[in-house]
Amino acid sequence: MAVTVRRTTRDDRALVLPLIKGYLDFYEVAHPADEKLHALLDTLELQPERGLQFIAEVDGKPVGFATLYSTFSTLRAQKAMVMNDLFVLPEARKHGVGQALFQACANYVKDNGYAFMEWVTASDNETAQRFYEAQGATRGTWVGYSV
Repeated sequence: MAVTVRRTTRDDRALVLPLIKGYLDFYEVAHPADEKLHALLDTLELQPERGLQFIAEVDGKPVGFATLYSTFSTLRAQKAMVMNDLFVLPEARKHGVGQALFQACANYVKDNGYAFMEWVTASDNETAQRFYEAQGATRGTWVGYSV
């Protein structure tokens, strides 16, 4: 299975929106209105300094995506990236798609002078945790909260 990963463009909307909805379904989250999803993608397109997306394809078929958002680290006094999303369709898992997306994100961070890339996953998503550890990641020492 040959995996191609590239940055998304406006022409990819019809390809990436079903993937985003699959991601929302995976986490059992209600779908935001399409207008909100389009506004998010507009922001990534028109303000690339705020973030970007990658899409993974196999034989021209979209099978996954990853999203990076820019932030800053006070502790390092440098810009950093948050990998907010990494999703692969169930039928494409265990074929190197997730690894290709993860590597594209990590390469982007390194090649563009970011201090680091961080991310979170659900505490019960042991599959994702094993995947990230297989990529050489280590569990962070910080505890995540949200309001």
